[in-house]
Amino acid sequence: MRAIIYARLSPTPRGEESKGGNLTQQVELSQALCDRKGWSVVATIVEKDTSASTKRGTKRSAEWERVKALVEDGKADAIVSRHYDRMYRTPWDLEDLVDLAEATGVTLAAAQAQGVLDLSTPSGRLAARIGAVVARNETEMRVERQVLGHQRRRESGRPFWSTRPFGFERDGRHREAEAEALRQAYRDVLAGVTLWSVAKDWNTRGLLSPHGKEWRSSNLRSVLLKPRNAGIQTYSQWVEKPDGKRVRRTEETGAGNWKAIVSEGIFRALVRHLSDPERNTGGGGKRKALLSGVVRCSKCQAVVTQGWSKKNAAGERYASTPVRVAGASPARLTRSTPSW
Repeated sequence: MRAIIYARLSPTPRGEESKGGNLTQQVELSQALCDRKGWSVVATIVEKDTSASTKRGTKRSAEWERVKALVEDGKADAIVSRHYDRMYRTPWDLEDLVDLAEATGVTLAAAQAQGVLDLSTPSGRLAARIGAVVARNETEMRVERQVLGHQRRRESGRPFWSTRPFGFERDGRHREAEAEALRQAYRDVLAGVTLWSVAKDWNTRGLLSPHGKEWRSSNLRSVLLKPRNAGIQTYSQWVEKPDGKRVRRTEETGAGNWKAIVSEGIFRALVRHLSDPERNTGGGGKRKALLSGVVRCSKCQAVVTQGWSKKNAAGERYASTPVRVAGASPARLTRSTPSW
């Protein structure tokens, strides 16, 4: 029998361990099952940070669709995973598998479950449906625990930061050199100093981001607009818009129990300053690339732009990026250009 090994690692909130085990372990257990049964493995498909729980009527991941395609094309007779919940976690996803089994006769097998699931029989479908209901209940219980956990953290006011933020330690204490730089940045920007000038000063002094990156106006602006700098706690969650798109929404939930770096008054003043539509954010400088954004490429008719091939390179690059079509590629010209 020809088998596909399918391993999936669910998205795991910080502080919780994945119930699916690591991907290497999943593949090894599935391979051992295939070896015991004398099945040949025709494909091993793995995916990370992917949920098997979907909304009714929506498609699963591209990797799972690849598994189905191999079965539908007659290239595999069985799907093998560490456990059946790696393949499905909702009743409607199971019914999709039932339809696949009825059309192809595919067999499901799990390394840490007894026997195989024969979805062509009533008893096999019953066992699978009971498993799907149990898996769905586990998912709903996990979501409930996460919601209650977030609520307790909001009520406690303690910091819960996935990474160390600039100016703070993970436990809410100040990293004094960064905290003082933030205080001075608030004063400077409110006095009219540009974000670019502050970023350049920090880079010169070796004050890099917590990820070791240099500062630009954009990421500096983001840090200065963080309510945590004023001791204000926030809560972020993904919400679905009427058009079906999911967006991350952040709201203030009250005072945190860590010491503020700047007062709330200074923070609110800077938010108003950076959000002012009348604020001049740049422009008016000397033109360095003649006709960039105006002329079009003779090859692809796309607007030509100018940039640097790499940081501090001597030569500038003119490039056009057309709409992608089969066999097409952007036209690029790299050369040293004079200053106009």
